[in-house]
Amino acid sequence: MRYQGAALVHSPVSKRGIIDLEFAWTEARFAELMALWKPWEVTLNFYLDFLFIVAYTWFFWTAARHMRARFRKPAVPGVFAALALAAGGLDVVENGLLLFRVLGGSGTWALQGAALAAALKFAALAAVAAFLLWTAVSRRNGTGATIPAL
Repeated sequence: MRYQGAALVHSPVSKRGIIDLEFAWTEARFAELMALWKPWEVTLNFYLDFLFIVAYTWFFWTAARHMRARFRKPAVPGVFAALALAAGGLDVVENGLLLFRVLGGSGTWALQGAALAAALKFAALAAVAAFLLWTAVSRRNGTGATIPAL
């Protein structure tokens, strides 16, 4: 994604590439970014991202569910597995709204909806990643038995 998206990074207007578009929020910012980029490059980036969504959602969901053995209440990892699925769903919504705009749709609502979905997606992924890191470094399971180092 970083290689394909390299064409979308133009300092100082866009230092973060497609991330800047995800958080455009306003018509002015959207227009500023799209003036720098070729619409087909942006569209291709979003279509490739749909493949990436499947991969990271599956990884985080599987990893969170795998941690059930470390908890007396398997619902705890289940919550984080559900957050991984929610993050994937939010990313699909975000990409759909931004594709709508890039392909000619209008409305600030789409930009604001995409930015909100992106913020919630990143928050959910951060929570899942923190849970996985905490669980991976924790050396005890819910019953008090020591878990071998991973």
